[in-house]
Amino acid sequence: MGESLVLRDLLQLKRAISNENNTQVVSLQQKYSGAVPDDLLPWHNWEQRFRRKDSFATLLVPEDIPSERLTPTIVTGNGNCLFNAASINLVGNEDLGVTLRLLTAAELFIHADFYANHPRYDHYF
Repeated sequence: MGESLVLRDLLQLKRAISNENNTQVVSLQQKYSGAVPDDLLPWHNWEQRFRRKDSFATLLVPEDIPSERLTPTIVTGNGNCLFNAASINLVGNEDLGVTLRLLTAAELFIHADFYANHPRYDHYF
């Protein structure tokens, strides 16, 4: 789906969450749930994956962290950088960034009780 359509739906999702319209949130989640391929395989060509390697940030990575699996990568700094980075990790480009953001927001809203009462939090609180 085109990024402008996903951005429009992201705004629609924001309104649906604000209005606590569960039906519309679930509908948007279902609309985009197929956008992320189920058969994503681990990348075999790491150099191709990180063709936008951030050389300066690489210098800041502590030496005891294995660099084969964790490579600082340049992503678009548009407020969507976490999701752009996840998209690069999943499919090699930023095309899924906005879609991942929409799906994450829908997931957190739909299952808010689960996340708010997750047993892992008992360890911290």
